[in-house]
Amino acid sequence: MTQKLLSWYDEHKRELPWRDKGNPYYVYLSEIMLQQTRVDVVRDYFQRFIAEVPDFNALAQLDEEKLLHLWQGLGYYQRARRMKEAARIIMNEHQGNIPEDLDELLKLPGIGPYTAGALLSIAHDQKAPAIDGNVIRIYARLYLLEGTPVDRELKREVQEHLLHDLPDERCGDFNQALMDLGATICKPRSPLCHDCPLQEDCLAYQEGVVELYPERTKTKDSPIYEKTLLVFSNDGNIGLLRGEENLLQGLWRFPTIEGHDPSHLTNPHYLGERKHIFSHQVWKMKAYAVDGSMEGLHWVPKNKLHDYPMARAFSWLRDLIKQENNETIEAKKS
Repeated sequence: MTQKLLSWYDEHKRELPWRDKGNPYYVYLSEIMLQQTRVDVVRDYFQRFIAEVPDFNALAQLDEEKLLHLWQGLGYYQRARRMKEAARIIMNEHQGNIPEDLDELLKLPGIGPYTAGALLSIAHDQKAPAIDGNVIRIYARLYLLEGTPVDRELKREVQEHLLHDLPDERCGDFNQALMDLGATICKPRSPLCHDCPLQEDCLAYQEGVVELYPERTKTKDSPIYEKTLLVFSNDGNIGLLRGEENLLQGLWRFPTIEGHDPSHLTNPHYLGERKHIFSHQVWKMKAYAVDGSMEGLHWVPKNKLHDYPMARAFSWLRDLIKQENNETIEAKKS
C-alpha cells in the first residue's frame, strides 16, 4: 500500500510553491499558514510573504505591524505572532535550524503534534506521523475504524496504522501523499474512489460505505452577535481604533457598538452590511457614516487605509470606502 501511494504521489502530486525546495523555512512557514486555512488561499500569501521575509532571521526581526500587514486576511492572527516568537527561539537557541527532536519542536509556540510530525518528516525525513483530518478520514475508510475525527481512540488507531505504513525513507513524501489524497481524491463528500490508488486496499470501498466513514462530528451552532460599525470622517481622513482584545489584538478596526439600532447615532447614513464567520462566533454587521468623533481615534487618510493591517471582518468596509472615488463619506452623509 505504501508503494502504491508513493507511486501515485510521484505522478499526481500538487505543485505547491513550498514543496520540493529543500528549504526547511518554507516547510515551516507553509505548515503554519495552512493551519485551518485552505491551500488555494495560502499559495499567494506564501509567495508574498517569502518575498518580504525570506528566512527565519528575517522573521525573528520582523516588525509586528509589518507582520500583521502581510498576514491580514489569513485570520487566526495569533498564528503569526507565535510564528515570529518561534523564529526568535529557533535563531537564538537552535542556530537558525528547525529542531530535529520532537520534544524540542513541541516547545515552540504554535507547534502541536500534527505540525511537529509534518516538520520532522518533511524537513528532516524522520519517521514521524502527521495526523490531521485528511489522514483520519483516509485511514477510517481503509480499515473501517469507528468513531468521529475528534475521538481519541480513533486517533490512536490511526496512529498505529500510520506508524506501520510509514516507509523508512521518503517519510515526508508519504505524509504529503496522504495530504494530497485526502484533498483531491478521498474527500469528505463525493470521494473519487475510481481514481484512488488505494481502492483495492480500502475496506469501506469494498463494503460500499465510504461516505459513512468516519462518523460525522456533531457541531454546535456558533453564537451570533449584531454589530454596528461607525465611520467617522474628518477632512478626507477616516477614524480607526487599534484592537486590544485577543480576537483583534494589534489590528486596526472601525469603531464598533453592539446591536443594530442606529436611532441614537448622530446623522447616520447607511453604508452596507456583511456577515463574518469566525471559528467560534458569527458577526452580523451594519455600517453607518456618522457625524462627530470619539476618544482614541487615529485619523488615517482615506487613500492610506490599506496600509493599516485589518481583520477580514472589517476589510469589506475599508474596500467599500475606497470605492467611493471622489464622492466622500462626508458628501454621502449630507
